Amino acid sequence: DWEGIIGNCDTLLYLGGNEYGTYEYLSKILGKETERTKSQSIGKGSRGSSSDSLQTAGRELCMPDEIRRMRDDECLLLMRSEDPVIDRKYNLLKHPNVKYTPDAGGEPYVMPPDYMGDAATITMDAVAAATAPEITEEMYEQLDYLEKHPEENYYENEENFSQYDQGD
Repeated sequence: DWEGIIGNCDTLLYLGGNEYGTYEYLSKILGKETERTKSQSIGKGSRGSSSDSLQTAGRELCMPDEIRRMRDDECLLLMRSEDPVIDRKYNLLKHPNVKYTPDAGGEPYVMPPDYMGDAATITMDAVAAATAPEITEEMYEQLDYLEKHPEENYYENEENFSQYDQGD
C-alpha cells in the first residue's frame, strides 16, 4: 500500500496538495513538540502580590490546517533522522539554463537521425528469450523440498541443481 512505499523512503518532499487525509498524515508523522507558557499575575490590592507560573503542554508540531495553509512557494521536507524543514521551492524558470528549453522559447530536443535508425521495436518473443525461463513443476518440487529441509545447502548439493543453472 502507499504507506509502505512512503515508509521505505529516506526523504519525503511535500510540494502541496488539497486532500485533508494527506494533511492529517503529515501532521501525525511530524509528531509533537513541547510548548512552554509563562503566565504572570499581579494583584493591585493594599499589599500588592504577584505570581509566576510556568506550564508545559504537548502540541502537534504542525496541525493539519497549518499544512493546508502553507504558501505556494513553500514545501515540507522530511528526511530520516533529521528535523522536519519548511523550505522555499526553487523556481525552475529562474535557472540559467532554462533558456535552452521550450518553456523559454528554446528549440525542443529532437533525437538525431542516426540514433533513430538504430531504434527497433522489441517483440514479446525477444523479451521472453532475454528473461529467465519459466519455472517448471520439477523446479517447484525442488524448491518445496529445500524449504522443508533447510539444512541442505545448495552448494553442498550442487550436482542436484546443475540442470537449473543458467550461468552467471
